[in-house]
Amino acid sequence: MANPGTVIAHIVKLIVTITCMKFFKDSFTLRAAEQGWAVRAFQILLVHSILGIFRFGGPGITKRFRNFYELFSSVIEVVPFAFFTTEVLLKYCVREEFRFLLLAFGLLPTVIELSSTRIKDRSKLQNFTNFVLFLQMISLILVCLFNDNYGGLSLGASLAVARYISEDFCDHYEVPYVDLSQYSLSFVEIFALASLKEA
Repeated sequence: MANPGTVIAHIVKLIVTITCMKFFKDSFTLRAAEQGWAVRAFQILLVHSILGIFRFGGPGITKRFRNFYELFSSVIEVVPFAFFTTEVLLKYCVREEFRFLLLAFGLLPTVIELSSTRIKDRSKLQNFTNFVLFLQMISLILVCLFNDNYGGLSLGASLAVARYISEDFCDHYEVPYVDLSQYSLSFVEIFALASLKEA
């Protein structure tokens, strides 16, 4: 079933993603060497926007495509922010061991979700994902705070709003969650770009 409001939300996110990607060299190719973690995060968000436009843009979407979109949506909950955090920590020369430990820990919820098609207790995975994102946010905020990077503080705050507040907001005011999450991700992208430019 077509959903014009959700298509518009994905188009807005697509425009924001493309605009942010223009600030990086070779961001539209697979061989991006400069700021590679951030470029990969933007590329993942770009693909998700395109998939979302197709997913919600037409009435004849197969169940397999819908399932693929849902699976990819679970990837973008964690992976882009883990990549943005890794890029900022790399810019500030945080120890490599800590960076990659945090990255591996940040990717773990996605690996668990992708490796198991039938997760028995979704609430435990959700709590674990929230904990992992909290660690990512705290690390990012502390590093940015010590280095006077206020874009990084905004990035952490925007992800906190997107992750912890928007679902309750949608339930309370009857706003479609998918639409609001796309707009929230647009703000995450803008603040990620701001924090990387300040770094």
